[in-house]
Amino acid sequence: MSPRVTWLLPIKNGMPYLPQTLASIEAQTYPNWEVLAWDNGSTDETVSVLREWIPARLPGRIVTGHPMGLGASLGEMVKQCRTEFCARIDADDINVPERLERQVAFLCAHPDVAVVGSQMDLIDGDGNCRGKADALPLRHADIVHFNLHGNGMAHPTVMFRRSAVLEAGNYRDVGPVNVEDYDLWLRMSARHQLANLDVPLVRYRIHDKSVTQIAIAQNKLLDAMDARFYEQALPVYGCPLDEARMLRERRHPRAIRALQRIARHLEQSQPATAGDVLRSPSFVAAGRSLTGPEDAASRLALARLDPRWDAVPRELLGLGKAGGKAALKRMGLGGAVEALAARKRDWQWRREWRRWLREHGKRGTWVHPTTEFTGSSRPLGFLHLDPGCVIERDCTVWISINQGARPDVTLGHHVFIGRNTYLGAFQPIRIGPLTQIGAYSYLVTANHNYASRAVPIRGQGFVGAPIEIAEDVWIGTHVVIGPGVTIGRGAVIAAGSFVNKDVPPYEVWGGVPARFLKHRPE
Repeated sequence: MSPRVTWLLPIKNGMPYLPQTLASIEAQTYPNWEVLAWDNGSTDETVSVLREWIPARLPGRIVTGHPMGLGASLGEMVKQCRTEFCARIDADDINVPERLERQVAFLCAHPDVAVVGSQMDLIDGDGNCRGKADALPLRHADIVHFNLHGNGMAHPTVMFRRSAVLEAGNYRDVGPVNVEDYDLWLRMSARHQLANLDVPLVRYRIHDKSVTQIAIAQNKLLDAMDARFYEQALPVYGCPLDEARMLRERRHPRAIRALQRIARHLEQSQPATAGDVLRSPSFVAAGRSLTGPEDAASRLALARLDPRWDAVPRELLGLGKAGGKAALKRMGLGGAVEALAARKRDWQWRREWRRWLREHGKRGTWVHPTTEFTGSSRPLGFLHLDPGCVIERDCTVWISINQGARPDVTLGHHVFIGRNTYLGAFQPIRIGPLTQIGAYSYLVTANHNYASRAVPIRGQGFVGAPIEIAEDVWIGTHVVIGPGVTIGRGAVIAAGSFVNKDVPPYEVWGGVPARFLKHRPE
């Protein structure tokens, strides 16, 4: 038999969104439920709207005349509830139709879980989608770790077992800022299992009158959560009050030691050793949020626990940019930052290069991954290849960043470039379709400037001109083509030639320097 569920709907001035919330309750695919609505002193049309719906369209009852704070009213609702399963909803949010069905099935399949929540989609005051809320952890251990620095469950999404909530001490009125849910999850996590589903079951509305949004805007929410954490830090995490304050304020001088003590305490309530707790990604993430920028030793210790290969380099780079730079120098690690920065740039370049190869490979272009780029650190924006091009292994492309440079390399469709060829783009290089260039050739658009005897040649920069090669040209191996050369359509350049002047169409040239040899047959 399907267990009956009670919707807990505490409300104060729920208009104009209340009818949408009630309609989403009515639309549930799970049939066995009732509503308990508790009015906390509404001055708008909330009560009259509730009476239009309950019990005429929604089975249940309405409690009026006993206004309380949110935590206190929820506590009374749990006491008066007649079912074991209770589902929370706020008067401005919307349930998806399958919400109850999914959560009841989960609790029935997991009798050890006392509370199950879900992810959330975000909507604005007009009901327009505004994306997804930040992902919440799914497993109990990860939720416990998340609660070290945030709230691991979204209150409007939860369904819980009434007996477990009462055993943990029920909801409490915790002051003017509504963090009664965080207070309850902290207390329940010490003796009951918590879980979240990985699908959004509630559309959470963000609008100017939202109590939570007002608390966030007034910077009161985090302070209220801190107060709840300090109260429960010792029984839940084995963390004394003074240490809990230093962690939440990110001013602990050696946070890793406090985190190790917390891990040893959690070992008693989780099926994991303290080492497993320390190495879990959710605990590492929580530890980072509780560690200040000056505590370089703790940040590096957490990075070593992170399973991602680049965690330590990233942390070193972050410390090098932030307030931990002095601490790095004291630890003798200051010199590592620049080397790691170079390593990071190299890693980013390799990722960009692999992506470029994949995209062009889909178009029938094949560029050997051993191709080397010099000059510009972002050369791919200067390289334009039409479909069907082939660049064989160990070629080099120079994208000049020197003064006066206008680098660009453009290859028409089905251009072939043999291995170990060099393309030096101080000025543009344009190669027409169907052209073939043999291995070990050298195309360069720059010469050293040597106009002054008073300045070393290497300090005088470059002068140059574009290279233009028309379509269907055949260039043999070991050919050198200098700046400003134009080679006409269908021309042939013999192997080992040095080309320093224009070659007309359909002529065969060769030699050093290259000269006319013959016309191609018609």
